[in-house]
Formats: sequence, structure tokens, C-alpha cells
Amino acid sequence: MILSLAIAWPALAAAIDPASVVHSVNYSFPASGDGSPNGWGRPELYFLGGWFTGASNVWWAHSFQEHPGTVAYCIEPGAARDDSTVNYTSRGADYWESFVSGTAGTHGSVLNPTIDGATIRTLIGRVMEYGYQGEVDPAWRSQNAADADKLADLIATQLLIWEVIVGERNAAFDHVDPAGTGTYREGSRTFTHARSAILSYIDEDHPLREEILSHYDRIVSEVRKNAVLPSFMSETTDGAGTVELKWNGSASWADGRYTVTLTDDNDVLDSFAFSGEGLTFSVSGNRLTIASDRPLDPDVTITAATTRKTGSFLTWSDGKVGFNVSSKQDVVTYGTSVTDSVSAYLKVKAPAAEITVTKTSDDGAVAGIPVILRYGGETVASAQTDADGKTVFTGLPVGAVFTVEETVPEGYTAEKASQTVTTAAGGSAVTFVNHRNRVSLDLVKRSDDGNVSGIPFEAEIYGEDGWSSLGTFVTDENGSFSIPDL
Repeated sequence: MILSLAIAWPALAAAIDPASVVHSVNYSFPASGDGSPNGWGRPELYFLGGWFTGASNVWWAHSFQEHPGTVAYCIEPGAARDDSTVNYTSRGADYWESFVSGTAGTHGSVLNPTIDGATIRTLIGRVMEYGYQGEVDPAWRSQNAADADKLADLIATQLLIWEVIVGERNAAFDHVDPAGTGTYREGSRTFTHARSAILSYIDEDHPLREEILSHYDRIVSEVRKNAVLPSFMSETTDGAGTVELKWNGSASWADGRYTVTLTDDNDVLDSFAFSGEGLTFSVSGNRLTIASDRPLDPDVTITAATTRKTGSFLTWSDGKVGFNVSSKQDVVTYGTSVTDSVSAYLKVKAPAAEITVTKTSDDGAVAGIPVILRYGGETVASAQTDADGKTVFTGLPVGAVFTVEETVPEGYTAEKASQTVTTAAGGSAVTFVNHRNRVSLDLVKRSDDGNVSGIPFEAEIYGEDGWSSLGTFVTDENGSFSIPDL
């Protein structure tokens, strides 16, 4: 509702056929009979980008002979105004592509040291969307409140267009301090001069200064809203920060997710749609929760997109840009509201962990041992050890608690048949140690004459390589002997 009120002017300027050839009409204020005739002028001013303007005691507004009253905004601060004899034709995007470098004319320097031509074009459209869109009336008088408001709004709109043109506004529409010294050209002369701010156009004693600055602040606020992004996102992928998703510690493996919740200090989440491969998003107020059911390696880029209003406009030029080229003042006129696509970016990561399982045995039998990975009571994965007694479980969340279980082979005893592991960045390791079960074979020699002591026995064992000797064993006085460690 506030936005609607801000731009609902009673009479919008009519759009002009871009195929037209037009000629300029200029109006100066204060008009004759104005109740506040003083304070409208300015001294010589020198701006960023090599632009400068001579002194004047009036404010000039522009229109066209063919469309009287249609407001036209100057886009060459300091360039001469048309005397109605110069033909102006509409120009396309190529005008702005060549504008910054001066190649549209022979200015030979950078006309805007802050932003490129495409950004200039976008920001001018946004200024015109929220600025004055009505007609210029030479009968305006500052003592009439309604007239004063329209004229102040027109002046504020023009000032902000000039700030965009010379480089006093960056891509985020933040103000750029012009402080310092600039280089300027006038004819064959090149000189330096301390730079001025565009707002220096408006003298402290200007009768509409308060109203102009009020509209100026309003337009700045609206344009900034048009470009406001979630506070944790960037307008470019190169400038996007990276946040890490964490395992949510769910009791159920099926419900486990990697998540992060971010707070938007700009409170604009509800106007954006979010996308990112393999990710889900939920918005609650100014909090965005991002979730993934898998690790993210490499990083995944999130795109937030919305459409907002901006003003389309026509650019009218005599074919020359800048100074020293007999250039006449180029202007822009309002077209209509169009959608303005706005995107923001953020990168997220969720590093994967792994668990390396190592099996050892005192007899070297370590291959093909089944190992199970469990989360809570759920089986997550199973594998068998390789010839070196190893297996690796990969793609696991960092900070999750798992149970690793070994299936102990028959005839062996494990020091630990299961172990609990909390995964860590860089990987975790667990070792299972098995021992072959061992027994002794006890034998007793008996004889009806009682001759049982000192009787030798040769023992052999059959294995993979056939029979092999275990040695000679001799009975004791009771006729007994033992073959250990079998």
C-alpha cells in the first residue's frame, strides 16, 4: 500500500513512440511571478567522471515540442541544451554499452568510474519508477503547495539520475563520496579541479530544499528496497559467502538431514524463491532453513530470485555524448513499469566423513570378514574386508554417532565385536583385533603291566601344506603328555 501511494501520481507522462524524431523544449524555474524567486541557482560545479557545469541562477526542466509537458530528464550534466533545431532520436541498449567509455562521442575518458553502462541503465530505470512521472507545467509556482511538491519531486528525480550518471551511486545504490580532485577538459584545455557532489546543485537557501531532500530520501529508500537482498546473500556468485550445513542428530537415519538456519536482517525472504541442486528450503519469518539429505562436496550455489518493478524508459540522443563534441543535452523519458529480475547468491557445503575399518588377526586371516555400519538400530551399510583387512564407509555426515560391528568368524575370538564411532572431519578409524581359538590335546598312556612312563610319541598335524611334525612328546610317570596350542 505504501509503495502504491508513493508512485500514484494523478497524471502520468504519456509514453512516446520510440520511432519519433523529437525536439527539445526547456522550462526555467522560478517562473515569473514566483513568490520565492531567490536561491534557485548554483555556482560552477565539477563532478565525478569529468562532468562539469557552469553557473546558473535558474533550474531547467526539459520536455519535447512534439509532446509538450512530457518530462524529460537530462543524462549529460553540463552539456548544452537543445535550441529546438537538433533532431533527437531514440537509442537502444548500445547507447549505454558505449556510454561509460565515451565511445558514443569523443569525450575520450571514463564518464562513470563506478559502474558500467548496463548498471547505469538499470538504476536510472529504478529512479524513474519511484520518481516524478507527471508533466512539466511552466505555470508552477513554489508558493502553491501542490506545484511545489511536483517540482521538488522532479528536481529530486533529476539529481538522482545525475548521481547515477557521474558515478555517485554504486551498483547497490549506496552513495559514493566524490571527494578529491578530478580531471576535466574544455576545448583543448585539460585541467584539474576539486570535485563537487551532485547535491551541490541545491543551495542551502533554495526555497524547496526541504521538499526536494524529502523526495530525494524517499526515492533512495524505494530504489534500495528494489535491490535489497537477504542479508546473508550476495548479488554475484563470485562475492557469495559459504556456510556449512550440520548433521541434525536425528534419532532415525531416514530422518537425518544436513541443515543450517540463517537469519535475514533485511527481512525480505518472503519475496524470494530459493533453488539449489539437491536442497530443500523453508522460510519462517526472517529465518531460512536449508536442508540436504546428502553431503555437499563440492559446494552447492543457492540462487534466490525475485521480480520487482522498475521503470522502462526511452533514451533520446543527438548522437554525441560528453563535452567538446558540440553535444546537445541527451535525455530520457518515462516508458512504463516493467518487471526487474533480482538475484542473490550463497554457497553451502556439508563435508562428507568416512570411517576406515581395519581387521587384524594373529594368524593373518583378515580377508572377507563381514562388517556392518549401524545408525541407532538401523543398518546403514555393510561390506567385507579386502585382502589387507580393510574396508571404508564413505559419504557419512560429520559429527554423527555410528556403531561398527564385525561378524566374528567361527574359531576366533574378537577383542571387541562392535565399536562406537563419532565421525570427524578428515575421517575416523576403527580397528578390530581377532584371535584364533586355541586348545590343548591331553593324552594318557595305559599298559596292563604299568609301564607307562617315558614312552615317546611323534605328533604330526595336517594343514594346507599336508602333514607336518609337531615334535616328540614323552609320557610322565602317570603315562600322560599334552600337545598345547592347537
